[in-house]
Amino acid sequence: MTSNSKLKVSWPLTKSETTLIQILFVGVSYFLISEFGAKFLIFKEGGSPVWPGSGIALAAVLLLGYPMGIAVVFGNVLVNFYETGWGPADLLMNFNFTLGNTLETLSAAYFVHKFSINFRWFSRVKDVIYFVILAGLISPMFSATFGATTIWLLGRIPLNVYPSLWVTWWIGDVMGILLFAPVLLVFGQGFNEFLQKSQQRWMEGLVFVFLTLVICQMAFVKGYPVEYMLLPLLVWTVFRFGQWSATLLLFIGSMLAIFATANELGTFVRDDLNESLILLQSFVGVFSLTTLTLSAVICENEQAKQRLETANLQLQHLDRLKDEFLANTSHELRTPLNGIIGIAESLIDGATGELPVPTRANLAMISSSGRRLSNLVNDLLDFSKLKHKTLDLQFKPIDLRSLVEIVFTLSLPLVGNKNLNLVNTIPEDLPSVTADENRLQQILHNLIGNAIKFTETGTIEISAQRIFGDESLEPLSSESHQVEITIADTGIGIAEDKLERIFESFEQAEGSTGRMYGGTGVGLAIAKQLVELHGGQIWVKSRLGEGSKFSFTLPLAGEKAEKSSETLPLLKQFATADLNPEPLPPRVMASHQGSAKLLIVDDEPINLQVLVNMLSLQNYTVIQAKNGIDALELLKKGFKPDLILLDVMMPKMTGYEVTQKIRETWQASEMPVLLLTAKNQLSDLVAGFESGANDYLTKPVEKDELLARIKTHLNLLRLKNENLRLVAEIEVTRQLQQMLLPSTEELQLIEDLEIAAFMEPATEVGGDYYDVIKHQGGVKIGIGDVTGHGLESGVLMIMVQMAVRTLLQSDISNPVHFLTLLNLAVYGNLQRMKSEKNMSLMLLDYHQGKLVVSGQHEDIILVRAEGQVELIDTVDLGFPVGLVEDIGEFVAEMEIELNPGDVAVVYTDGITEAENMEGVQYGLQRMMELAGQQQGRSATEILDLILADVREFIGEQTVYDDITLLVLKQK
Repeated sequence: MTSNSKLKVSWPLTKSETTLIQILFVGVSYFLISEFGAKFLIFKEGGSPVWPGSGIALAAVLLLGYPMGIAVVFGNVLVNFYETGWGPADLLMNFNFTLGNTLETLSAAYFVHKFSINFRWFSRVKDVIYFVILAGLISPMFSATFGATTIWLLGRIPLNVYPSLWVTWWIGDVMGILLFAPVLLVFGQGFNEFLQKSQQRWMEGLVFVFLTLVICQMAFVKGYPVEYMLLPLLVWTVFRFGQWSATLLLFIGSMLAIFATANELGTFVRDDLNESLILLQSFVGVFSLTTLTLSAVICENEQAKQRLETANLQLQHLDRLKDEFLANTSHELRTPLNGIIGIAESLIDGATGELPVPTRANLAMISSSGRRLSNLVNDLLDFSKLKHKTLDLQFKPIDLRSLVEIVFTLSLPLVGNKNLNLVNTIPEDLPSVTADENRLQQILHNLIGNAIKFTETGTIEISAQRIFGDESLEPLSSESHQVEITIADTGIGIAEDKLERIFESFEQAEGSTGRMYGGTGVGLAIAKQLVELHGGQIWVKSRLGEGSKFSFTLPLAGEKAEKSSETLPLLKQFATADLNPEPLPPRVMASHQGSAKLLIVDDEPINLQVLVNMLSLQNYTVIQAKNGIDALELLKKGFKPDLILLDVMMPKMTGYEVTQKIRETWQASEMPVLLLTAKNQLSDLVAGFESGANDYLTKPVEKDELLARIKTHLNLLRLKNENLRLVAEIEVTRQLQQMLLPSTEELQLIEDLEIAAFMEPATEVGGDYYDVIKHQGGVKIGIGDVTGHGLESGVLMIMVQMAVRTLLQSDISNPVHFLTLLNLAVYGNLQRMKSEKNMSLMLLDYHQGKLVVSGQHEDIILVRAEGQVELIDTVDLGFPVGLVEDIGEFVAEMEIELNPGDVAVVYTDGITEAENMEGVQYGLQRMMELAGQQQGRSATEILDLILADVREFIGEQTVYDDITLLVLKQK
């Protein structure tokens, strides 16, 4: 039977099995190479300059992980027991040797992992330094110390030999790590790069191998002292073949030096073994350190080069994306811009009927803004095309004078109200020039627009003359081949140090926030490139304060151009339309009594009109200023707005500077300033707040957000003013309250009754009331507490005080009638005031040892002469005054007999509800206990003790309610 099926059998290894195989391989390799070194790299007198096993062990742990520490133990056990016996001393010695070598390897691996990167060995100079110091010099101390100390303790060597044995052991391990570990680590990373470079430079590689063999033969066989000639070869191989070949050269050269010296060959052989070892090990150490350092330097340079190349590629990619975005965005903007401009102009022309003048003015501003943006879009689009040299020109003969007339005509709206003349002095018989009509018009627009922008008064003149080549200025010669066109103005001029830069992209002679003139800085750059595409040149001559002359050349045409005079009248008619009107004169918009006054400051008439339109329906009083200087002048004359909307980028004085000037007189809480600007960087926002602004909004401003911000700041201003008013009211109330209190003499009018009284207003004055009035041989005492705080509470207190005195003068003694009439009068006034205040009021009538109490208030503390304390509840004796119209059915009276020595304490809740810093209230119980302990004291002493205890209890806590206390003592 046959079968076409194929059976595939595989035995995949698990991770543990793989690790076990690696451990066995590394352990056996450690043993074999160590034995090789012990046989062939050892001097006849004894001792070896290098211990290969230390480098192999470290490389294995670094490449395969810490489990290879088991392989190090295994390899050491094989080496040690292969060389020594099995006695107790030998076992102890072998154990310590193995422990020292293992600690050396693991500590070196730990140091390298902790202080260096491992994704590419010896790729940084500091990694080489860490490797040499920590792994090469420090870690071998474990092995040398354990080994030499064990041999000495076992009596195998005398103490005086210990230092030399330790040093020899240590240096051997150091050499093993510095020689074998780098080769294995670099080899473990692969050597594809070395193979590629060897294939590309095999001839150079053969020369390199030949020279290496020659130098090694001369130095290590013949004994000539030329071993350091390997260093130039080392530099050569590092630069030409990379890190792998350098470490290979290190290994081969060092091994040849060691092998030759061990066999008494070469330049390092001396009669003294120690001297030979020192010379050999010095060479190997210097050779190793130089190799590793050079490799690291080259790696760092290559990495830096790769990073730079990557960054350049990214920048080029981003530059392409930017240009593509610029071009695409410019194209996409044209459609909505054409719609905005076209619809606005059609509405101005009456497409939907005759419109009011203000509406037509607003539409004209929309059209003007659209055209400005359209010109900017065209400039940006052309800038992108010019940069990538994708702009196509359609050359034909052009009548230069006619084209200049067209550009002048279209530039009239830019002149506005300036006292400026546009003069065309180009001769009518000037031959035509060869140019792209649209691009030449763009050149002229940029140059003439630039001249208009920087010239306030005077003349802008365009002239032209034929020239020979680029130098001779021969007017109107038939042999001329070019025309020089000059645009001269009487403007501000350009500083000499700026002349070379003004044709660069996005450059302006003055580009600060407070510059007088706006613009992107691409117009002249585009004009220069367009002129050069026409085969001409452009240059400028200028002096500050004397104006500028921009000149450029164009080639003459061989034929005559067509006149464009038929379209010129239509263009003039269109250009003279009011597309850039002056802002509406400052005026007060529709407002109501008490509306907020807003000052808006902006140098752009359109921006002012936008703000006026936004605020016109909000019942604000709106005043306009066209720059910061005018705004400050308005404030200086006494105008004080409730809020200022201030543009940042304005001529002569920026919004930041205006804000700083305002803050010299008014605080931010007195006059809010809200900055509006197109600059939206974090640094701009920080600068705005540092100058003293209250808020910052980025243009274009969202209407709802602007109105919300204005409302918020106006509310904050209103609250501040309200707070100032309340402070004034509280102070007035405080004074009234103190003025109405009875004097000390009035408290002493009753011979058989001692009266002590105290009242202290809180921070927010409440309506505590007390009065002591002598009447018909007795005394009428009133104490009350008005709900809430402020002026209304103070007014209610005054009303009650007047009502009490008035009723007493009317000889109304019945408590029910007294409180009923008092409540009726107070209630009527509170209704008129539309106030919801009311008052807890208690009246005490004293006569010949009897105290008649009526009205609802806090409990009365009654302390008998024997020390007994009673609490008199007044809840059923009345009703709050002013709460309802008739309280007669709620009023009652109570009679209290006062014996000699008895004390009555009456108070307001400002005492019992006073809180300490922990929020605990003073409480009625504490005051009762304190009052009950004061037998034999006077009324004044009792009052002072209670107040002192209250203050001690409160501590630093704020007092939130008035404190009123009366102490009555029967004599």
